[in-house]
Amino acid sequence: MRRIFLPVLLAAIACGVLALMACDGGSSGLMSPEDDDYTGYNRAGPVSSSGKGGAKSSSSERISSTNSSSSINSSSTINSPSSGVDSSIPEEESFLSDETLNTIIDKRDGEVYRVVKIGTQVWMAENLRYHDADANSLLAKHSWCVGEEGYCRQNGYVYDFAAVVNDLGCAEDFCGILYPHRGICPEGFHVPKKAEWDTLQSNATRLNISLNAETGFTSAPTGEHGDYAKMDNCARYWTASQANSLAAYEFYRCGSETSFKSQSYSKDYGYALRCVADPGEVKVEKTVVSGESSSSSSEISSSSVESSSSSVESSSSEVSSSSVTLDDLETITDVRDGEVYSVMKVGTQVWMAENLRYTDSTETPALEGATFCWQDDPENCKTRGAMYLWHAAMGKTAAECGYGYRCNEESPVRGICPEGFHVPTSSEWYDLRQYSSSLEKELIDIPTGEVDTRYGKSFASATAAHYWTSSEVNAQGAVTWYVSNHDISSQDFDKRMGYALRCVKDAE
Repeated sequence: MRRIFLPVLLAAIACGVLALMACDGGSSGLMSPEDDDYTGYNRAGPVSSSGKGGAKSSSSERISSTNSSSSINSSSTINSPSSGVDSSIPEEESFLSDETLNTIIDKRDGEVYRVVKIGTQVWMAENLRYHDADANSLLAKHSWCVGEEGYCRQNGYVYDFAAVVNDLGCAEDFCGILYPHRGICPEGFHVPKKAEWDTLQSNATRLNISLNAETGFTSAPTGEHGDYAKMDNCARYWTASQANSLAAYEFYRCGSETSFKSQSYSKDYGYALRCVADPGEVKVEKTVVSGESSSSSSEISSSSVESSSSSVESSSSEVSSSSVTLDDLETITDVRDGEVYSVMKVGTQVWMAENLRYTDSTETPALEGATFCWQDDPENCKTRGAMYLWHAAMGKTAAECGYGYRCNEESPVRGICPEGFHVPTSSEWYDLRQYSSSLEKELIDIPTGEVDTRYGKSFASATAAHYWTSSEVNAQGAVTWYVSNHDISSQDFDKRMGYALRCVKDAE
């Protein structure tokens, strides 16, 4: 009997010791934060610093497995309190409490976000716009606006990884993150880990859903912040999954791509954030149609919102942008030189449908030596429009706003546009791209070429269309938008380049 009892007793003691070690995180053989199914909270919670140290030397993603197809393992609803959870509980999907509604309200700042259900997940269909540095001091130096402030209030900010997970300790350390992790997401939502993005991709493919559409997920270019903020034609989003102490995973797509790729990148870069709902019921509250402003909950009806009419006033009569042809467009006359320009309504804006041809350097001295016709042929200015150095487009001399001089003009800037129009900001170009029809894109995609005056004078890009904005990057450069095969993108470039100009009508 003793021979049987003693081994049993020893085994029982060993199990007890293992159990105590598991409570202290000392056992590598039991469930731990390094397992993909490990979940420390039923819902979004704070970053735990207990994972720092041992995981720091890992060169691969240790907390979230790249092979897992599950999103979150939890049986709790969205309203349950934070607590420990048995990770063996089967995955529960997110679902909308009312399929006729499609928005949630961030109680921190009143921002309203459209949401979309894709497969078993409910995602925010808009980029996070949370930027209350008074309530969260981390945002003051770890988040940025790619463009003017008004642009970000509509299209979202970019954040570095530390801001996304809401822990400065994660900036240069492999910190322990317990999933689902709320970070800076609204209540009931969390920062998606890499596996959840993989699930989104899989569901979108299976359901034939484009992740680059004007409705649904709507992943328009976000820009990024490295040494400075810049806009390009890519959409980039952080995940909560780390690659090592200095890098984490992002998902990105560029141009007309309809799906995302992933890569690890430096944590100090600024990317946008899309939050995904915690498992269980998602409390939706209102309905907003795609393309409508949803910046304040007090301005939105709790019932379905009718989309605004596509017919608006332009030069004393209405223009329908949905079925317009070039001959149907209204016109304006530039009283300075008598030039007549067609104009078109795009979204809530009225744009010139032709490139500016104004070249009178006597009336406007800033144009002296700073305006050009393609290949120095005046006839080309009649068809392509003129090209201007940036300071000339702004209506300023080289000594005021040229290369090496910071201009700091406040929008709207009339520059050399006709009366009642102004040089568009990068944000206004973004809106133009969002809401322009195929015909309107054709009217924008008129080859302008470019002139480079940095090393003498040379012409290039004969078939491309390049346009200046009033958005200055620094003393050396400004934001330009370019069009190729109807694909509209932006980049920062040298003020000494000569680009065309499209003017947009002042707000009424």
